[in-house]
Amino acid sequence: GQLLLELQNDVLKAELKKAQALVEQAARKFERLEALVKTGTGNKSHRDDAKAELEVSKAQLEHTQALMKQTQIRAPFDGI
Repeated sequence: GQLLLELQNDVLKAELKKAQALVEQAARKFERLEALVKTGTGNKSHRDDAKAELEVSKAQLEHTQALMKQTQIRAPFDGI
């Protein structure tokens, strides 16, 4: 539906950017540690911690995205 009203969400926009950056950072960290484990030079425990960190950061991103959606009021139909 068409956007009718959007509540002030500057803080949430900043939180969204932060959450996106944390997901990207956690993904890079996990990928590096996964590659090290595959070559036999990495610590599986550190890799597992990085995987958990990635999952937590993804969940935080989804939470922030859900909060952002709550700041928008949309029509139940498309506008003309």
